[in-house]
Amino acid sequence: MAPYKQRTEFPAGNQDYRAARLRAAIACQDYNSQGEEASAEQRAALYHAIINAGQSQLQFKAGPTLSTPPLASPLPALNLPAAGSSPDAATSDPSSECSESTTSTPASTAPSDTFPQPKRFPGQGLAPYIKPPLHVDYGSCVDIATSTFINRGCKILDTPVRSVRIGERCLIGPDFSIYAVGHPLDHTLRNGPAGAPSFGMDVTIEDDCWIGGHVTILGGVNVGKGCVIGANSLITKRNRP
Repeated sequence: MAPYKQRTEFPAGNQDYRAARLRAAIACQDYNSQGEEASAEQRAALYHAIINAGQSQLQFKAGPTLSTPPLASPLPALNLPAAGSSPDAATSDPSSECSESTTSTPASTAPSDTFPQPKRFPGQGLAPYIKPPLHVDYGSCVDIATSTFINRGCKILDTPVRSVRIGERCLIGPDFSIYAVGHPLDHTLRNGPAGAPSFGMDVTIEDDCWIGGHVTILGGVNVGKGCVIGANSLITKRNRP
C-alpha cells in the first residue's frame, strides 16, 4: 500500500491536545442539546463555540510535514448572544444578513413551468446549517461555508495541524463522516493506544457538491466543485465531476 501523502504528525496523546478535544466535546454536547426552536443566532453561537473550543497554547509543535498545512482562515468576529440567552442580547441586528426576500414575480407574468426562487435557510450568513447531533474532534482547523447544509449525524475527526474545508452551497446527507486523522500502517510504529503517533491530512470539499447519506471521506481527499457522491460511498481518492 502506498504511503500517506501530505501528512503532518502531532502528539495527540499529550495533555494539551487531550484538553483541546475535551473542550470541543463539551461544546458539541451543548450544540446537540439545542431544541428545534433554537433561533438562528443561538445555533450560530453554539457552532462557533465548537470551532473555537480546540484552540489552545500547545506545548509541543507538530512533527514533520511535506508542506506547510493550509490552516483555515480565522472566522470573522460575530456579535452573537450566548447559548440559552435571548436573541435580543445581541447589540447588532443580524436579521439584515439572513433576512428573506419578500419580493416575487407577479403571478400574471411568472412562467407557469418554473419553480420559485428558493429561500435562504434560517441563519444563513451566520454559520452553516448543521442539524444535530454533530461531533467534531478539535474544530480549530475546520472551515465550513455558511451557505452549506449538513443533515443529522455528521462526524468530523479533524486535527489541529491540517485543515478540513467544506465550500459554498454544499448539500450533505445524514450520517456523513470525515476521517482526517491516521496512524502508521506498521504495527511496530503504532505501539498500541498509549503511544500511537497520530498524523493529520487535509480534506477539501469544493463548492456546490451534493453528498448522499452515510458517505465517508478519508484524509487527503479533494472533492471537486459540483461533484455528486452517492449514498454509502467510501471516498479514498480525489474526485472530479
